[in-house]
Amino acid sequence: MSFEAALLIAAAFSLSSTAIIIEELSLRKKLNSPVGRSAFAILLKQDLAVIPFLIFAGLLSRNGDSSIAHELFSALTSGIAAIMVLFFIGHFISKPILHGVASTENSDMFFAAVMVIVIGSGMMASYFGLSMALGGFAAGLLLAETEYRRLIESLIEPFKGVLLGVFFITVGFEINPALLFDHFGTLLFLIAITLLAKALIIIPAALFFGHSFPKAIQLSLLLGRAGEFAFVLLNSATDSGLINKNESSMLVSSVALGMMILPLLAHIGEWIGNSFYKIEGDVDITGGASAAQENGAIIIGGGRVGRLVAKILDLHNIQHILVDSNASIVKSNRQNGARIFYGDATNPEFLKKCGLHSARAVIITINEPQHVDKITRLIHQLKPGISLIVRAHDESHAKKLYGLGADIVIPETLEASLQLSEESLSLLGVDAARASDTINQQRKDMLALLK
Repeated sequence: MSFEAALLIAAAFSLSSTAIIIEELSLRKKLNSPVGRSAFAILLKQDLAVIPFLIFAGLLSRNGDSSIAHELFSALTSGIAAIMVLFFIGHFISKPILHGVASTENSDMFFAAVMVIVIGSGMMASYFGLSMALGGFAAGLLLAETEYRRLIESLIEPFKGVLLGVFFITVGFEINPALLFDHFGTLLFLIAITLLAKALIIIPAALFFGHSFPKAIQLSLLLGRAGEFAFVLLNSATDSGLINKNESSMLVSSVALGMMILPLLAHIGEWIGNSFYKIEGDVDITGGASAAQENGAIIIGGGRVGRLVAKILDLHNIQHILVDSNASIVKSNRQNGARIFYGDATNPEFLKKCGLHSARAVIITINEPQHVDKITRLIHQLKPGISLIVRAHDESHAKKLYGLGADIVIPETLEASLQLSEESLSLLGVDAARASDTINQQRKDMLALLK
């Protein structure tokens, strides 16, 4: 092969499979382990490296009518223009659109709006000569910065498995059965040599950045195979005539076969990593993979009561997030600096994305009895042991909530009556300490009667 072809093949094989590796780490709950975070950081940089690689592929296949400098300048100009347009749309157009659609409280329409933004970003990137995957990636980054992030995650969750399955089917289609049987040894050699070449780079780098030797091996096995972007670069090399059809078929089959055995390599790597350093194996260096592990509490309801509870938690440096299904409330709280997300708390997937599985407490502050009942029952079913503090309408509603699994219920009418009584005693000359003791005792007695 020519030097140019070898260089482009090297670029293709240097990239790893983001789709498969992230899925493997998520399934094994290792995404926020030291190895998981290092792998994610490398994969993110590799995805960004696809842009100059695609430009590089275009330069190698140029027809000679224009200079390298001219083509490079043209590609960079198109790329910068595309990124600026995507940034403008994301910050000044997408958010108002999502806010308007969210105000309708129609989840189907909201999901359709998200898909329009993502697909539109991909098509715009394609129009400027970049990959559609890059446009989708940019749209995901922009949507992740909005208050609708948790809702979007919960809406796309049911489709993730299906789309990943379609992806694996397309990988299978890339394997040529005839080549697999006729040149099985050559394909295995390509897989082995790629693993070895990447290991010689990744292991020293991992050791330099503080990983143990077994963990460095684990990281190299995770990232040792070529990924989905290799198909793009190899097809580009074939279309430009740098490699012929037979060579392309052999290389593509090698990539696909390597991606098929990646889960096995990940399992072997995890076994090696945990066999020698079991203590290091499950350490989560982030303090939490999700919102729940970062937050001590989830406050459901961003109205006056929810904001006050959040303010009190802030005074004691207790981490928390607010959630609300009213787009206007979410927007106003966001503008005031609150960490609040838009979504329906009666949706179990949304609650999971907010981090219910590892939150210490859930505080329900909304004043709609039917929704309060449904949310209380749902949370108790999803995580029975969590501390559940609920605002009730009155005493009868409080009794019902205790039956649904609430730990502490605060009836509005009771607290209003007790506060009125305390202020009355103070104005009528009763000592403040004595009045406070009386009110506290009454509160305990009345709450005990509700359980």
